[in-house]
Amino acid sequence: MAEVTEARAALDRPAARRLTADGEQALRVDEVSALLASDALVIDACRRGLGAGDQWRPLARRPVLFSLARSLAEAWPGDVSREALIESAFRTRRPDETHRARLRVEIGRLRAGQDTRGH
Repeated sequence: MAEVTEARAALDRPAARRLTADGEQALRVDEVSALLASDALVIDACRRGLGAGDQWRPLARRPVLFSLARSLAEAWPGDVSREALIESAFRTRRPDETHRARLRVEIGRLRAGQDTRGH
């Protein structure tokens, strides 16, 4: 009986957090499952990828794209400055023209939904 009680308690504990423009919300396992099954765009920081419905784009091997997607999602529906995107994606506070050019390329890849495996 104690094992069942512990298992039930584990299912009731927060399993993830959802960041929205209104703040942060703790989600239980069933709420995470429902969110992942919905058509909502989910930036999954545990699995390092993007998902919406049955579509999934792994970005674990593309940390710059994941960082950009996360920064844009956290600011949604607002904007993020170019400097803030460069700082989060490239880990620099002193961007130069090469960072700006690379940001344009990476944002283009993110928009196009190109194959994220690098092929």
